[in-house]
Amino acid sequence: MTKINVGDVVKKLACKNTGPAAYVTVLEKEAPPIDNWLTKYTVLQPDGTIATYTAAVLRKMRDVYA
Repeated sequence: MTKINVGDVVKKLACKNTGPAAYVTVLEKEAPPIDNWLTKYTVLQPDGTIATYTAAVLRKMRDVYA
């Protein structure tokens, strides 16, 4: 799995809880607590809202150069 960093554009997977798939920008990475292994990411969604997702929902894609 590719490491997700602040500033990366990543794909949010589609889910009934999080909505349709979309590309989002990572704004902040929260360190996991000692007893929890999930890393949380604060992201900027395409509609301009800010949301928090875990690494299980986000996938870093290969860079595309146009």
